[in-house]
Amino acid sequence: MSPSGRAQRYLEALPVRLRQCGLETAKDHRHQCDGKDRDRQLNVLSEARKVWFKLINLAVARIEPDTF
Repeated sequence: MSPSGRAQRYLEALPVRLRQCGLETAKDHRHQCDGKDRDRQLNVLSEARKVWFKLINLAVARIEPDTF
């Protein structure tokens, strides 16, 4: 899978995973998200950020010095 395909997959999954904790809380006002949910959210954000920066670096690396 290309880097852009991985990035797309992570970015598409990001909103769903971030909302899971909030939706569960809305269903049951007594429910509180545990630390594992928060850790998963942060891991998804971190992974999406890593993929995004890899894509940016690939784009920058392809610029030829003679083009300017």
